[in-house]
Formats: sequence, structure tokens, C-alpha cells
Amino acid sequence: MKVYILFYAGLLHCFLLGLGRNLHAQQITFTDVAMFSGIEHHYTGNFLGGGVSFCDFNNDGYTDINLSSGAGELIYVYENQNGVFTNIVGQMGLSDTLQSETILWADYDNDGDKDLLITNYLGSNRLYRQSAPGEFTDVTALAGISTNPYATTAACWADYNNDGYLDLYIATYSDESGVGLTPNLLYENQGDGTFVEVGGSAGVADSIHHPLAAAFLDYNRDGWQDLYIAHDKKEGNVLYRNNGNGTFSDVSSSSGADLHFDCMGIAIGDYDNNGFPDIYVSNTDSGNGLLHNNGDGTFTEIADSLGIAVHRICWGVNFLDFDNDSDLDLYVSTSHGTPDNYNVLFENNGNGTFTRTSGNGLDTDTSHSYGNAIGDFNNDGFCDIAVLNTSPTSLWQNSGNNNHWIKVFLQGTASNRDGVGCLIELFADSLHIFRTMECGISYLSQNSFTVPIGVGERTQIDSIVVHWLSGIRDVIRHIPVDQTITIVEGQVSSLDAAGRAPTGFVLYPNYPNPFNPSTNIGFRIGGLLGGTAGLVELKIYDVFGREVRTLLKNHLIPGTYEVQWDGRDNFGAPVSSGVYFYQLKMNRDVQVRKLLLLR
Repeated sequence: MKVYILFYAGLLHCFLLGLGRNLHAQQITFTDVAMFSGIEHHYTGNFLGGGVSFCDFNNDGYTDINLSSGAGELIYVYENQNGVFTNIVGQMGLSDTLQSETILWADYDNDGDKDLLITNYLGSNRLYRQSAPGEFTDVTALAGISTNPYATTAACWADYNNDGYLDLYIATYSDESGVGLTPNLLYENQGDGTFVEVGGSAGVADSIHHPLAAAFLDYNRDGWQDLYIAHDKKEGNVLYRNNGNGTFSDVSSSSGADLHFDCMGIAIGDYDNNGFPDIYVSNTDSGNGLLHNNGDGTFTEIADSLGIAVHRICWGVNFLDFDNDSDLDLYVSTSHGTPDNYNVLFENNGNGTFTRTSGNGLDTDTSHSYGNAIGDFNNDGFCDIAVLNTSPTSLWQNSGNNNHWIKVFLQGTASNRDGVGCLIELFADSLHIFRTMECGISYLSQNSFTVPIGVGERTQIDSIVVHWLSGIRDVIRHIPVDQTITIVEGQVSSLDAAGRAPTGFVLYPNYPNPFNPSTNIGFRIGGLLGGTAGLVELKIYDVFGREVRTLLKNHLIPGTYEVQWDGRDNFGAPVSSGVYFYQLKMNRDVQVRKLLLLR
């Protein structure tokens, strides 16, 4: 009898995976395929719940799902094998059985594979480096991450100082269960596999509040990652503006971002496509908040006026374009509420307003839900939703519709490898869409590194522009829809839609690097300049953005060039050991790379 049950379950699974292709021009529906896909998980931790990660951690092209766990059990690492999931945590060499909260995958050492961070409540956090495919080594202490027990809740990765390496922020629920007053921690990545804790000197080591969510975003579009923290107990949320010199300033009050809620989750997204990211924050039944970014450094809270305050006990929140019509919709997880505790999906009407959806399957879910994450597990171009529940965890498969899409995967070279913090702009006819990449979002959760962008009925995209944290701007033009594209920093600008050579230039890695006493910097000017001269500037900057040396400022014709830097400043004095940046500028285009001088 067991054979027949498995057989019919397999048929049903295949039917559900193919359902989206047969529902042309119909209302999008969601079907919970967790059980049929192999995911069996019940969260058994404390009242704070847990999070979920949607990430292709083994780089095989299929987005995997990872779930936090209660004390006494390992986390759940579900490897996606073409829509069928298998928990492989027993093969990974992990020994951490503390009560986990946040699971984040990130390539902190820029070696091309994903490393694993687990935050634990009332226990030490753990950082595992992927030293070889599928092999993980606990490097917590070796990397300089504290092994002291903290009441850790959220964590997020971002390159706050734009040096090309991901830094780590860890939020601690201060004065909880006898651990005393504990600061939040900012670990600055040194680029050699180690971190230095700089929260105090950076101004973000708050040790008196009770954060449940934290996320980096560039709210003022100045090229530096700012930090937003959502606090429990109506203590007031905090927005830290990145000053670009290694420090942050508290602009919570002046910006209007200091919501005094019992906050749990944070969603980041530009729901009205004005070029500035908005912030949605979950709360208790007193109502969630939407901080509309006014584009002048301030926010206005408008959730109730838009009918998206929910007024239930809410946790994970996420912006997503579930119907691929080009605007960001909103998904909210709830655990308790009156008269119901259904999770809620709001559709963006495209005019700055939202409508609560119904009849799509999600409104039948009465689970006590906490973290949620967005990814495309079956690679059909439509966003699916993974939700951690105290009852069985759900994987909501999107049926899809006729709308078209593009998925963008970033690979940094001068910037961090994962492209975290980068801004993606898309142009198609009248569309002008903005998307960003975060690592640590929702509630204790992580969205896929592959960024989905819906374009409605359009069959071709005019251009995609990637603004990297290094200052490099890559442009790719005339892109067919319904595909995943990988954009490598500093390289895709050599691809023109018509197959032509690029306008602009390519900045090559310097050699040797590290160096002493001199290094060579090469670059190529593209061939669409028609042989005319262009003003080219090559300069050296320190980590604070101060000019150190102008190596070149001249009009050059297309060709390949090489310049040498002898480690001296504009006055001929030797500079000290450390990280420096070399910037090539021509017209409005800029490319930046990093070099290391060791005296």
C-alpha cells in the first residue's frame, strides 16, 4: 500500500509543479506543495518564532530552503533537486543544536561559494565557512566572531564601507533572561577571513533596546548602506544614516522613521517606483506601518490610509511582484488575530494603492506563521513563498500567468561577490523599475539572491543598469524576456545587444596585488568612440574616499593602456600600508577596483 501512496503523491507533485503552465490568463493561485515536495518541518522553538532562508547555497541553479529549529535539533537544510527537497543537514558536519533564529547564506570571503551564519537565542552564534563544495568548517572564533551567549535575534550582511567585502550586523535582545545588557554588534570584514567588531566606534552598538529585525538599505541614494532597526516594546525604531567614513548618525526622529511599535519584521522595496526604497514594518493588532520614502531624507507613515495595516499580530513581511505586472505587491505573515489570523497578500494597483487579494489559496491558511522568504523554487519566473509555521511549514507555489519576466543574478568583482546592496534599474517602454538586493530581511529571513522583475506584456527589455557599490555601472541592452541573466561586474558592459563593441572602457585588476613598492594598472577604451579623443581620469583614493594620487588625466583614443603607481601621493610622499581604490572615469562612466599596499 505504501508504494501506491508514494506513487500517487508523486503524480500529484508533478501535477502541482506543472499547474502554472496550464492556467493562462486566469487568476493567480497559490498551492502549498511543502509536503509533496519533501519538506516536513514544525517549528518547536520559543514564542519568538523563527526564520526561513530561500537561497541556492550550492550554486546548482535551484533555490534551496533552510529553516530554523528549536533547541536540541539541527537546523533544516533542504536541498532543491529540480523541485524535490531533501534535508541534507546531516551531511554538512554541523553540530549546532541551539535554538536558532536567523539562517543567512553569504559569500563573506568572495571565493565563489556561500558560507553559513546561524544566530542562536541565548547561545553563541556560529559562522561556517564552505571550504569545499558541501564541506563546512566552524570558523566562528577564528574569524573573530564572539562566542559569548547572546539573546540574538536578527542579523544582516552588507558592505557598509564599500571595500568589496560583506560586513555583518547582529541584533541582540538586550537584558533578556539574565544575559544582561548586550550591545548590537557590527563586524567589519578585514578581507582576510577575519572580522573586527566596530559597533561602538561606528555608533550602532545600541545596548538598551529589544530589536527583532534589522536591514540595510540606501534610503537616500548616496551610495552608502544605511541601517534600519525595528524594536519591540514600543521603544521606537532607529534609522542610522551611513556617513561614508565608517560612522553612522541616528536620524530616526528627523527622518520620521522612529515608529513606536511592537515591531517584528521589515520589508524593503520601492513600491511606487520613485527611485527611493520604502519600508514596511510589522506590528501587533494596533497596526503595521508603511514608511513612504519622500526622496528628501524623510518618510511619511501611510499604512492605515492605504488599508494595509492588517491589525493582527504580524511577523514576516516582504515586497514581491507575485503577478509579474512590474509593481511590488506585499505579503504579511500573521500568528494571531481577530476574527482570523490568515496571512495576507496585498496586490499593488499600480497607482500607489493596494487591494487585499482573496480566493488565491493563501486566504485558507490559518497557521501561526512567523518568518517568510521569497524565491522561485521551480524556475518558472514567478515568485513562490516559503513560510515558517508552528504547524507544518508551507511552500506556496505560484501558478503564474501570461506576464513576462526577467531574473537578474549578480556577481561582483570589485564589489562584494553576492552584489548585496546593489541597485538594479530596468527600462522597458514606459517602465522604469528599481530593485535592490538585501541579505537579511522580513523576520529572521533571507530572500533569494536571484532578483525577479516582472514586465507585464512586454516581450523585450530596453536596458538593465546595475549600480555597483564600487561605483562601477554596468549596462546591458535589448534583452529578451523570460530568462535568467547573470551580470558580472565590469564585464557585461562589453556586451551590446547588437553584438557591437562597447562605448566606454574596461578597468583591469592591478598586478601584482598585494604590492610593494609599485603596481601596474591596465584599462581598455572601447571601440565605439569613432576614433575621437575622450577625457580619461585615473585616480587613487583611500578608504575614506580622499584622493591620494592622480595617475592620469588626458584625452585618449580607443586602445589598451597601462599605468604604474609607485605607492606615493600627489606630493611624492610614500603612503602607508593599507587598502586603496583606483578609479577610472570617462565622461559619466566610472569603474573602481581595490588594491592592497603592504610595506
